[in-house]
Order: sequence, then C-alpha cells, then structure tokens
Amino acid sequence: MDIALLAMSLNQAKLQESVSLSVLKMALGNTQEISSGIAQLLPSSDSGMARSVQPHLGGSIDIKA
Repeated sequence: MDIALLAMSLNQAKLQESVSLSVLKMALGNTQEISSGIAQLLPSSDSGMARSVQPHLGGSIDIKA
C-alpha cells in the first residue's frame, strides 16, 4: 500500500473521530440543559388542587425503556 494513501486514510479517520466526539459533546450539553429544565418544572407542576382531586396520580414517573 502506498504510504501517502495510508497517511491520508489515517488523517481522515482522526478527523471523523474528532467530529463524532464534538457532536456527542453537543448532544450531551443539550441533554443536560433539557434535564435541568425538566427538573425545575417538576416541583412546580405539583398543584394542590390536582392532588386533592386525584391523589393517586402523579406520584411517580416510569422511565423504563
């Protein structure tokens, strides 16, 4: 195999890995922002009126996939 072709393939693989890592970091940051927003909303959604009408609803969240 040609040395130049091998070097070019290696650089391309490194670039692809770098781009994939950057996209993953962006997705992780977005997920953290969304989860913190949800965490802020959950306690405020617990209204006393809704609890008194149907006290058995909303006590837990099923997150199984």
